[in-house]
Parts: sequence; structure tokens; C-alpha cells
Amino acid sequence: NPDPVVGLDGLRRLRPLSTRPLVAIGGITIENAAEVLRAGADSVAVISGLVANSRAGVRSLAERFLRETRV
Repeated sequence: NPDPVVGLDGLRRLRPLSTRPLVAIGGITIENAAEVLRAGADSVAVISGLVANSRAGVRSLAERFLRETRV
């Protein structure tokens, strides 16, 4: 049985409760990965988004991260 869906609001509430790395898994896409990181995840698993788009998906994700996660 999968764990319950937490969502972005749950991620924001959980982040301050631990100093350990928080990895978001499930429902992460190339389009929403940067938002998940901004909500508090230290890293994300974007399996289906990368597999479906192969090389173009990886390049798009990397470019988006570089653009949207700069501090």
C-alpha cells in the first residue's frame, strides 16, 4: 500500500520538522519539479517524466532546474 499523498502544503508543513534530506517521490513531473523543490524537498524523483521524454526530458528538466532554482 502506498503512503498517503502529502502534496505541496503537506511538504511545507513537514520540512521544518526534520533536518534530514527530504526526497519527494510520486506525481513529480518536469513541469512541477521546481515547485516541489521550492516547497521544501531537497530532491525529487522524476522517473516517468524522464522515461517518457528520454533525452529531451532530461535536458528540459536540467534547464528548468538551473533557471528556476537559482537563489
